[in-house]
Amino acid sequence: MTNNGTRRRPRKIGRWILLGLLVVAGVASVYRRGRAPRPLSARAPRSDAAADTPRVIFDSKRADSVTVRPPTPAELNAKDIITRVVPEGVRVKVEVLNGTDVSGLARRGMFAMRDAGFDVVNFGSTKERSDTTIVIDRTGHADWAAMAVKSLSGPVLLKHEPDDSRYVDLTILLGLRWTPPSQPFHP
Repeated sequence: MTNNGTRRRPRKIGRWILLGLLVVAGVASVYRRGRAPRPLSARAPRSDAAADTPRVIFDSKRADSVTVRPPTPAELNAKDIITRVVPEGVRVKVEVLNGTDVSGLARRGMFAMRDAGFDVVNFGSTKERSDTTIVIDRTGHADWAAMAVKSLSGPVLLKHEPDDSRYVDLTILLGLRWTPPSQPFHP
């Protein structure tokens, strides 16, 4: 009650405290990163973006930050470099199937085979499980199957099973012993 007999409304100070804490937390997060974020218009575009393969690099000085940049030559291993094995002008249609319980293996295999020059027209999972990777030649082109075996890591089994109904040249069944290269970064 005030002196003139009217009742005073309680102040809702909790809202102001919450707003102040949010502002302080926002300012602290900007200063903790060391700099204010730049607007998108001020960022320089990457030069030759197709040649640079971005890679996620963990910065140990700032444990909460992840930087995406092209790898340095010292960071690349010999097994990480994917070379194109399919000649220019040749179209080898491939389907990549995941023959394991590892989630996303067919997608990673698709990117690796595309980087090697193959035209991946289908990828997915299959109920057939395999320990080794199997390359199945569907059209009778043994040289194309040999190129696929060359581009895959680990033990690879080559089979010839002609099948015109699939509309693919090769079927690749990825096994547990296939290790995908760590170079390509495809978000």
